[in-house]
Amino acid sequence: METDTSNSKGGNYFKYMVFLLILVQVLDSYSTSFPTLVPSNFIDEFLYGFPENIGASIFAFVTALASIGMYFCAFNTYLSDKFGRKRMLIVTVVGMALVGILINFSVTIVDFTIYLLLLWFFTRSDIWMIFIGEEAPKEKRAFWTNVILIFGLAGAILAPILRTRFITETLSNWRGLTWFIVILGFSVGLLIIFTLKESKIYNDMKNQDESKQRIITLKENVSGLFKSQNRKQLIASLVISLFLGANAIFRNLVEEAVSQSPYIDQNQISLIMLVGVFAVYLSV
Repeated sequence: METDTSNSKGGNYFKYMVFLLILVQVLDSYSTSFPTLVPSNFIDEFLYGFPENIGASIFAFVTALASIGMYFCAFNTYLSDKFGRKRMLIVTVVGMALVGILINFSVTIVDFTIYLLLLWFFTRSDIWMIFIGEEAPKEKRAFWTNVILIFGLAGAILAPILRTRFITETLSNWRGLTWFIVILGFSVGLLIIFTLKESKIYNDMKNQDESKQRIITLKENVSGLFKSQNRKQLIASLVISLFLGANAIFRNLVEEAVSQSPYIDQNQISLIMLVGVFAVYLSV
């Protein structure tokens, strides 16, 4: 059964839902970009006892290790089927906010690695895509998904802009960049809790599952995903996660390298990172 923007929930509610999901994607894209903007600061703080090249190598390994968190999309899909789209969206958004706080207070490279893994776990959840896929009319799903993605890129663009505020020639406050995640995450989380409705398709599916009185296990769910008609999309998502992890490592190396140049100041580095964001998304 397909939903329509003019159905029982109303066109105004649908537009509000799209706006809310855009905010989720803004938070997601900012959270994904933020760690790649200040790796030199992370190295200076957490790996200061190592030679410069060794510290950079260790941090590249840390980034690769943390990128494992990107590969849990199948697990998130299982949880959204079990507990609901809305609940998992709340967990994802509030989870990013909580991890933002944890990163802010991290004191060792081990702490930072664990929190970065958790951050990328939440950013790769993409529960909002399930939401819009179930709520938008079938013929407009791709359109509304692209709308959310495009406007959600504001987060990735905002990240290097905020970098100019917290990272300067006289100030190195990378922790200040995490407060955007915290403030937006908790704010959007509250809006979702009190204003967003569960998707009708999920409610219908839940009622059908309850009538069958059978609990599907995680193994069955994951196996079913790879056998379903969406298996190509799932495999594509995993491959994209691999490239995103590699891209994060590359961007870390770029920032770390240019930050060592005596001819480039911090504002110019932020500009380089901003141009890089535009280049990546224009190529897509």
